[in-house]
Amino acid sequence: MQATRTPPEHYTRQSLLDLSRPRTALLLNLAAIPLVVGMVAAFNYGIRLILPGVCFLSPNKWPQLLLGFVVVIILHEAIHGFFFWLFTRQRPTFSFKGAYAFAAAPDWYLPRNQYMIVGLSPLVLISLAAAAIFVIFPLSATTYFIVLSAILNASGAIGDLVVIAWVLRRSSAALVRDQGDRFSILEPEP
Repeated sequence: MQATRTPPEHYTRQSLLDLSRPRTALLLNLAAIPLVVGMVAAFNYGIRLILPGVCFLSPNKWPQLLLGFVVVIILHEAIHGFFFWLFTRQRPTFSFKGAYAFAAAPDWYLPRNQYMIVGLSPLVLISLAAAAIFVIFPLSATTYFIVLSAILNASGAIGDLVVIAWVLRRSSAALVRDQGDRFSILEPEP
C-alpha cells in the first residue's frame, strides 16, 4: 500500500492521539527533562574521564550547547520532512509551537510501516552519524559536541517514540495521518 490522500472506503478511524493538549505536551516535556539531564551528565562524566579538563556543563559552553540544540531541532524536523516528501512527493508542513517543533503531512495517510520510517528516521540517522563521527575523527571538543548534540536529539525524541509505540500496537494494514501534534489511525473495518 502507498501513501494516499483518500483512505479506502472500508477504513475507519480507530484511534486518535492528541499531543497538542497542554497537559500532554507538558507531560512529554517534563518526561524529557530527566532524560536530557541524565544523558548530558553521564556524557559529561565520560568526557572528563577520557579528556580531563573538558567540561560541557561549564557556563562558557552553554551558548554552544544551546546552538547545538537549535541545529539538532532543525535537522531532526528536516529529516522527518524528507521522509514525508519521499513517501508523498508533496512538501510537508513545518511548525514550531513554543515547547515543540514538528514536520507533518496533514493531508496524507501513510501505511503504518512507512510511518514508522518517518517517525524513527531522525533518531536513527542522527545517532548513526554522530557515532560515525565519534569513531572516525580524532577525539576533540568538536567531536564530543557533535555527539552531545545527538544525545540531546535522542532525549528530545520522546514524542516520536510515544507515537511510534502507539502506532506499533496497530495492524500492518493501518494508515496513519500525522497532523503534527495530532495523529489518527485508520484501519479496515472488521
